[in-house]
Amino acid sequence: MVITGIIYALITAACWGSISVVSHKIGGSSQNQILGESYGILLFALVYYFIEQPTINLETMLVGVASGLFYCWGQNQQFRGLEALGVSMGMPLSTAAQLVITTLAGAFVFGEWTDQRDYVFGFAALLILILGAVVSC
Repeated sequence: MVITGIIYALITAACWGSISVVSHKIGGSSQNQILGESYGILLFALVYYFIEQPTINLETMLVGVASGLFYCWGQNQQFRGLEALGVSMGMPLSTAAQLVITTLAGAFVFGEWTDQRDYVFGFAALLILILGAVVSC
């Protein structure tokens, strides 16, 4: 079960991590890129819906719309940043920021860091990550 979760996480990271690079390579404005990405997400969501038939209620719809709006805004800003900085400078910064924010959310919002060892190694790892992103630019 853990191995399956790790495999899903790695596949997701590889696919999601390549979106900005592929979109930048294809070209178009940031609005064109986010529209194309949104169409792709809609297609996969429809396929998933017909395969899994999840329960959808008002709460699910509101959370989905809210998260979609935040995602589209953030992704559009990332595309704009890549236009301004270029992929080789923008991607390390974007990736490092995402890793730092999600790690801190896991630690503090979801309580995944439970003892002093987690905090010591966690903050050390984040510091190394940030230094690596800064040096790569």
